[in-house]
Parts: sequence; structure tokens; C-alpha cells
Amino acid sequence: MNFSEYPVDLERFNNDWEEIRTFIRQEGIDGIELLIGSDMVTPDIPGGLVKTVHLPGWFGWTRTWDAPQTIPANCDPSEIAYYYGAKTKPELLQAFQENIEKAANLQAAYGVLHISHVELEDVYTHSFHYNSKEILSTAASFVNTVCSEYPNGEPPVTLAFENLWWPGLTFRSEEDIRYFTDLLNFENWMFLLDTGHLMNGLNVINEHEGIQKVISALESLSDETIERIGAIHMHCSTSGAYQQTHLNCSPPPSFSAMSYGEKMIDLMQHIPNIDEHRPYSDSSCTEIIDFVQPGFLVHEFITRSREELKQNLRKQKALIH
Repeated sequence: MNFSEYPVDLERFNNDWEEIRTFIRQEGIDGIELLIGSDMVTPDIPGGLVKTVHLPGWFGWTRTWDAPQTIPANCDPSEIAYYYGAKTKPELLQAFQENIEKAANLQAAYGVLHISHVELEDVYTHSFHYNSKEILSTAASFVNTVCSEYPNGEPPVTLAFENLWWPGLTFRSEEDIRYFTDLLNFENWMFLLDTGHLMNGLNVINEHEGIQKVISALESLSDETIERIGAIHMHCSTSGAYQQTHLNCSPPPSFSAMSYGEKMIDLMQHIPNIDEHRPYSDSSCTEIIDFVQPGFLVHEFITRSREELKQNLRKQKALIH
């Protein structure tokens, strides 16, 4: 299951990693995919608890690598750290290398990287600053440079490239996927399919329809691409109706004058209505797993309590097992 070092998750388990380990054993799962931040990984995580790692998701990192001169000189430090990842290319490189080395030190099977970019205003307007091929090209340049620093040009942990519904890696274009993979100079990588993110890009308004649309999208990809999907983030999102009424619109009137923190608070009211991270309730969701046959399956939910997390896990696991 997904988990993080942040208080919102840890406090549910009394900040006790052994309590977390007891919980996952009771729920019959193998471990956690740990979302790590820019701070050091907690040293008291029990060995073997972390199976995989989700690297920080910087919405604006493409601009740092592609055009760092466009980052405002007076940018808020928190925006630099959490949105851009860093202010310069060398600093971004260092930050990412530190994160993948944390994942390697945890003996994670892979580290997840979003291949996407979105300006904060674009979350509302969909007037995107970069198209998918520009993002994929920049991403390939970035990860190639990262990996070139390591022995034999291979990263110390497998990089798992995850899809989003914004431009970048979407799993809706085999041409784009092939364009990206042809640019990669290393072999220690895989794809990670996020089922809810794919549903977000397919105008899904009910679960059964969404499952079938996901399978159709996967069927349009090559066997080579499917074989490279080593993991699935398993969750459901049926936000098509919400998106139809709330996207391609203007940001709130005061958005441009807000601080970065205020913008993120506003966006965190909006994005979860698109990206729902709910458990499946339709048993046909197993058709996705059967099609991909991943090595790892991560139950990835947004929950408000320990009890809700337990209920979601049991609901989805009952369908799969």
C-alpha cells in the first residue's frame, strides 16, 4: 500500500513504524511504497517494510531542466523545493540523485518518477506550457544525465516511469512512448501504470465503463510496452462529469496574487475531485491486472483515517483475491 513519511500518515499509527508493520501484516499485504520528501528518510523504519519508493513529485521540474532562467528570481523557497525541485540544473540533479540513493539504501525494488509537467494555472485552464513530446524529451535528457553519473551509466535503483493525465507520459499514445524510450541511454527502468490516472484522461463517468476504457487503451499499446509495465498503482477515478464542468476554466480571480502555499491549498481542493484514488468495487478491474501481469501491485488510496484505509484495502483486496 502507499504510505508516506508525512505526519498525516504517521500520526494514524502513533508515529510507530512497528505499529505500521503490524497493520500491514494483519491486512495481508507485503509492505509499503514509501513516498519520500526532501528531508532524510526516518532512520527507524524496520528493515523489509519498505518494498518500493515513490520519489517526490515536482509539478514544475521540467522548467528547471529546460529553462531555469524562467524561474522567478524572487520565488518562494517552498515553491523552489516542492514545485520546481531546485532553482538550477546542477541543484536539481543533486536533489534527484539524493532521492534515488535514499531509495537504493532502503533496498527498494524501484523508485517512481512522474513523467509530466503542469503549471499551477494550467490545472484549471489546460492551456499547457509544454506538449507531451517536449516533456518526454526533457525527461529523457534529465534521467540520462542522472544515470551517466553512476557506474556503467545505470541508476542504483530501477526507475519506474508513471503516467499522469497531464501532458507527458499518459499511456494513450504508443508513438509518444516509443519516442521517449528511444531516447533513453540506460536499461534499469520500467513503466508503472496508474489506473486512476489513466481513467482521468479517458472521460470516465462510471466504474465499469472506466475499466473497459483502460483495457482498450492498453490494447492499443505494443507488447513491448506492456512487458515493460512492472507495477500497477491500483485505484479508481470516475471524475469525467466533474472535469467536464470544472476544466478549461479560469483559476480563482485572486489566484495570481496568492502565495505558493495559498495556491496549493486551493489546488488541493480541486485536484482530489479529479484524481479520486478510490478502491474499485467492480470485480472486472482484475482484467487490468490479468492483461498487464505486473510484478508489483500497490493499493494507492487517499484516505482520512486509519479505519478508512483499512476498509478501502479490504474492499479492493476482496475483488482481487
